[in-house]
Amino acid sequence: MDALLLAEQQDAKTAGSAAAAPVVPVAAVPAKFGTKDTWRLDVEGEGMTDLDAAWQAQFRIGAAWFFAQDAELAFYGTGGYVWQPGTDAATYGFDMEVRWHFLARDTWSLFGSIGGSVMGSTQAVPSGGSELNFTPSIGGGATFEVAPDVRTYVELRWYHISNAGTHADNPGRNNIALWAGLSFAL
Repeated sequence: MDALLLAEQQDAKTAGSAAAAPVVPVAAVPAKFGTKDTWRLDVEGEGMTDLDAAWQAQFRIGAAWFFAQDAELAFYGTGGYVWQPGTDAATYGFDMEVRWHFLARDTWSLFGSIGGSVMGSTQAVPSGGSELNFTPSIGGGATFEVAPDVRTYVELRWYHISNAGTHADNPGRNNIALWAGLSFAL
């Protein structure tokens, strides 16, 4: 009888210890860059010129959503400064950009982009224009992995500033722009 009781107690211990074994969670594997329905936080800076007498620096921060594989839609808040003939101006605004990573590899990609924004300023930009402008852009660039889930972006693009005829004068300005930034997986 003692042997039977001892065997039952041993079976209960074994069953109890199996039930009480700690559950080890499986680490989540980060999504590959460009995976549909992933989000990124972007922090960027840009310099541009009309190749004549105007220069502009712009900073932007925002979020990018991959709405399809290797295709992203980004929204940014912007701020900057314009050095131009006449009166210089501070700028602020909202940007939207679509990028297609047409050549996407594990640690780098090449992309094309098209975007636009609404830009306000403390003085007329260009001088003689208005303090509210629209800024369509188109360009191309590359991304490079610099750490796990962190990419640097670089792009060369055409950047136009115009009030689209909403003001009596619309001098407009065409710029060549170079921007760079960091993008973090969310």
